[in-house]
This record gives sequence, C-alpha cells and structure tokens, in this order.
Amino acid sequence: MISLLHRSGLMRAVLIDPGEGEDPRFILPLETGEAQGLQWRCLRPGRQLERPTVNIAWNVVIDDRALCAGGPDSFDRGTLTWLFKDAHRVVVDAAEPHQGLYELIVEEGIERRLKQLIDQTVESRRLDWRQFTRANSDVYGVLEIIPGSGQRQVVPSVTRFEGRTPAA
Repeated sequence: MISLLHRSGLMRAVLIDPGEGEDPRFILPLETGEAQGLQWRCLRPGRQLERPTVNIAWNVVIDDRALCAGGPDSFDRGTLTWLFKDAHRVVVDAAEPHQGLYELIVEEGIERRLKQLIDQTVESRRLDWRQFTRANSDVYGVLEIIPGSGQRQVVPSVTRFEGRTPAA
C-alpha cells in the first residue's frame, strides 16, 4: 500500500508499505512522479496492460525479475508491442534498483513528458532485452544499467542503435 499525504498542494509525506516484489528504491520515485502527473504501472509476466486512449506521459516497469519471468517471451506480446512502439526511452536495469537513478529518470519524464519503459531484469537477460528493443521500437538507443563495484553501485551506459537519429 502506498499513500501520499498532501497539504496546501505540496506533498508532505509518503507512506509506503511495499507489497511482494515492490522495492521502495524505485517505488518511491515512481509514486512521487505520479503525484506530479506521470502515471506508472508494473507489467508482470503473463499480464496485459491496456493502452491509454489519450496521449499521456507514463513509466511502465517490466518486471523481468519475477519468479516466472524469462525474458521477452514470458510477457504478453500484444502489450509489449504497443509499449515498445510508443516508448520515448527504454531503460534496461540489470542492477539492484538505485533510488537516485530512478529519481533522475522520473524527473526527466515529468519535465519532458516522456513515455518510458524500465525493464528490471537480470544480467543474463540484459542483451536479450537490448535486441528486443532494437527490433521492436524506434528509439535511438537504450539506457543500460549494470551492477558496479566498490563505491560505484551501478554503471549506466547508452547503447546507440546504428542508423537511427536522436529524437528532437
């Protein structure tokens, strides 16, 4: 359960009681973004999401870390098709969730009114999701987050797809 407490139009507190599989390190930034108009949903294997009938900014988290997950083939093909075609940005997160990074993703989504897919996966399926993104979307490249070492918890990098131009 997640509750947002407002006073005078400003968010004052967020009460989070994470359900199974919900990590506050990414839930908190996504909920904060939703309070500012950036919708978010979580897609789990075998489930569908309904395509919005209006053009809105959104974040969709693909839960490829769930017990029954096994890469793109474990998700509803129709849902993945429209998500990847509509997305402005695809993030493949193969590291432990990092709250600061999710805060930046949400902040930019709010400012630029982006449709963002965040695929939370494991390192062994990261390249599968990169290839799936290239084959099923028109994005310029994919932001990949891999586990770091030492003080560097995560290592973000952008893989650009040859022959594509960046969006304006």
